[in-house]
Amino acid sequence: MQSWSSNLKRVLKEGWPLTCVPIILYSKPILNHIIGFYEAYALVCFLPGILSLIAFGLYKHDKISILPTIMSILCSLGFGSIFTYSVAMQTLIPILPHTLHEVLPFLENTEFKWIFIAISSPLVALLIIFHLIKFGMESSKKVKQEHAQGSARFATEQEIKALHNDSGLPVGCLIKGKLSTDIDVLKKEINTKASQEIVRLNPHHMVLVAPSGAGKGVGVIIPTLLDYDGPVLVTDVKAAENYHVTSRRRREMGREVFAFDPFNKTGNPSDSINILNFLDKNSKEIIDDAAMIAALFVPVPTNVSGNSKHFYDRARATIQSLILYVVCSEALEPHDKTLLTVYKLLCLSGEDFREMLSQIAEDEEIAYGQPARVAASLLSTAPEEISGILNTARNELGIFDSPLMQEVTSSTTIDLNKLILNQADLFLCIPIEKLKAYSRVIRLIVSMVFIIAQKNQTCLKKPLLMVLDEMALLGSIPAVEEALVSGRGYGVKILAVAQNLELVQKFSPDTWETFLASNLLVFIGPTGLKSSEYVSKLLGQSTIEAVSKNKGESQQKGQLRTSLTSENQGESQSFQGRPMLTSDEVRFLGDDTVIAFYKDLRPILLKKIKYYIHELWQRKFGNNPLEKHNLVN
Repeated sequence: MQSWSSNLKRVLKEGWPLTCVPIILYSKPILNHIIGFYEAYALVCFLPGILSLIAFGLYKHDKISILPTIMSILCSLGFGSIFTYSVAMQTLIPILPHTLHEVLPFLENTEFKWIFIAISSPLVALLIIFHLIKFGMESSKKVKQEHAQGSARFATEQEIKALHNDSGLPVGCLIKGKLSTDIDVLKKEINTKASQEIVRLNPHHMVLVAPSGAGKGVGVIIPTLLDYDGPVLVTDVKAAENYHVTSRRRREMGREVFAFDPFNKTGNPSDSINILNFLDKNSKEIIDDAAMIAALFVPVPTNVSGNSKHFYDRARATIQSLILYVVCSEALEPHDKTLLTVYKLLCLSGEDFREMLSQIAEDEEIAYGQPARVAASLLSTAPEEISGILNTARNELGIFDSPLMQEVTSSTTIDLNKLILNQADLFLCIPIEKLKAYSRVIRLIVSMVFIIAQKNQTCLKKPLLMVLDEMALLGSIPAVEEALVSGRGYGVKILAVAQNLELVQKFSPDTWETFLASNLLVFIGPTGLKSSEYVSKLLGQSTIEAVSKNKGESQQKGQLRTSLTSENQGESQSFQGRPMLTSDEVRFLGDDTVIAFYKDLRPILLKKIKYYIHELWQRKFGNNPLEKHNLVN
């Protein structure tokens, strides 16, 4: 930063005060002739100051300090007052001649006076234009240097307000005013300048990354569920926290609230859903729907290939054909058309299983003949290979050995059509310690809801909001992954939540960077190394001004053994690039900080919402089984 004295020298060097002198000399007679004596006197007196203010307004990015600006205006006004008074009153000023005619006697000739004014006025204008161009070029050059290594910054308050959408998702609290570039000051400003004004954004999808305990539920998930007036599907993996806090509010909004809760985390009887009830045996899409269910139950691990992958593929085809057989066969009672029945068929003994395959192979009318073709293929397969296929299929459907899972999948009390009609919500309450084993059922329900929403998106008054907490632990869900990668809605808005970037990458190894770039990306208190480094890179690089001082000494020796020593010192200025925030500075900001990235806009810095103390959500939330701040509502 340059000193005020050097700035003052530069301002005086630009010639603003001197430029004002000829303006005053030659504009007064013209103005006096046109508008009158007193008006001309007043205008000319203040004209230099006005011009100075305009000039500094045009080039305020030059960062000239306020003191030289004031000095320039005062200097200009001083010249203006003295010369204007001299011209107007023709009185003796100690530092000036008695009249201008004594200095310029040729002005006695009136005709020559007007010719002189007419010629000199354009010269004065050119002088002013010259200074403007020169000053502008120097300022532009300096601005380019200041941004040469990067121009990263946070979005301004006005830019954030321009993005705000009243029907959007709550992301954080607006921080008022200009933000400091000093990390210690910035952290204080997040607390001191933060307001209660909620910033809402309305992207197709949102990815929320926050470590355990950072407050992703407190800051985003729960405020969203307390507000959103469309249908929601929520994976509730922490003691049914979201259900306990928001279900009362959702019912007050006139909605029916379903809870798929096999482990009784809500304290109420669980609703149930038999996915096979949603397959239409008269639809040609039933083949694809059955294949989707089989693929979700039998995901192929990324490290599996060759012969091992072959068994997974054949197991999928076998499950698909048995699903079609169970749904379409007239030999089975309606209450037997369940995934448990499919699992029981897979567990038949060798002879009984081959007999069943023979029966299926003979009936080519069922499900467009797909089960018959697969059954015939299995009958011609070596017993050892069939054993490997069946073992793979049985392992993947082994969750139906659980009486709890049998109970919640044997019938349907959850009406998915009500979600589409914006009449109901669905909470999938599987505790996180059970999520790995039962993630297949969650993936299946989420995918089925997604497909139904896609098929009926014209009926959706508002997008179905899917809040997928701990999405990486759910495993790959192709429909969700495709929507996140494309950034499109399909009648569904996704709020995908993960603890860190490593888990995001695990969810979608090949496309994770693409879907992070395609959607609103929000970080709350990132502490992991990869997450903080990623945030630092996304924030970009800024340019800082570096001043280095150097000191030198030289010595000369004469013939008489005398020496002369001279000392010199100098100062050099350069512009260097640095990350707007380094990874350790990102971590230093703490859990109360929200950093959001949205498309090609400047990064957004907000303060984390705390729904339980914000006036907007008072008397709307229920008790949180995981928190101590259960206030009376």
